[in-house]
Amino acid sequence: MKKLILVTIVVLLLSAPAAFAIDVSGAQSGTWTVANSPYRIIGDVEIPSGETLTIEPGVVVQFADTFRILISGTLLAQGTETDSIIFEHEIPGQKHYGLDFIQTTTTSILEYCRIQDGTTPNRSKYGDTGDYHGGGIVISGSSPTIRHCLIKNNTATHGGGIFVFGNSSPIIEYNIIRNNSASSLGGGIGLNGASASNNNNPTIQNNLIYNNSAGNGGGINFYSYSGGVIYNNLFYGNNATSQGGGLNVTDSTNTVNIQNSVFWNNSAGTNNEISDNGYPITIEYSDIAGGYPGTGNIDADPLFADPANGDFHIEANSPL
Repeated sequence: MKKLILVTIVVLLLSAPAAFAIDVSGAQSGTWTVANSPYRIIGDVEIPSGETLTIEPGVVVQFADTFRILISGTLLAQGTETDSIIFEHEIPGQKHYGLDFIQTTTTSILEYCRIQDGTTPNRSKYGDTGDYHGGGIVISGSSPTIRHCLIKNNTATHGGGIFVFGNSSPIIEYNIIRNNSASSLGGGIGLNGASASNNNNPTIQNNLIYNNSAGNGGGINFYSYSGGVIYNNLFYGNNATSQGGGLNVTDSTNTVNIQNSVFWNNSAGTNNEISDNGYPITIEYSDIAGGYPGTGNIDADPLFADPANGDFHIEANSPL
């Protein structure tokens, strides 16, 4: 098989908030500065179409209750390797409604951010009677770039960490996506293209996707006109109560293309690592526990250093 290279993904876990918070709600644009951090979300926030909100490295965004940040314009939340941006509830363990990218025409960027403890809202609040999607991040008709982020402890019906819906082509790369859950589809990431004219085509590469759980597709689930490029990702320790602990494809006519990835130690009621359900999927040059048909695929213990503690460096004698 080709040489598998598992990238080192760096995210900053801690940042020190200021003593006093700036309360915000409603339409927002301009810049949220680290000097005024933390910013306390006391009502739903919207970045209107045509407007841009820039968030400086080191800013802490704390939700006071179940509110969301709706991005109709452009969000530029770009931390650094040593100074990340944090989105969290002000009370540890409590839930907020996360970040929703809805029908945006510009490219928003989340970089070196931590998004945690989000959940899907009561959609009737927003005049939507649909299912409950996207605990941490919702992407609908939009194509943001999400890189070097930590996305953890989010919950949803579909897409616990991230949900990608309808005519979206996001770039999701160099992230750690862990300990998210979905009661139905896609614990880490869930995708639903909606229709042939609104299919998804994401690029999902160089991510660590581990310890997520769902009914189907513990790590990731593709549903209805969702395809894309899945390159150099690690799926480890994800669980599905039904099928596809690492990856599940449900009713999707778009081809899912996977290369240079590792599926190991995932679990499910059936098909621990990958469940394709007869839908089009191509896997090459990957390491899959139990094996999977495809050019260059292997079934060999990757010999990670200490996966129980999140250390996925490979040992010197690893087959990767």
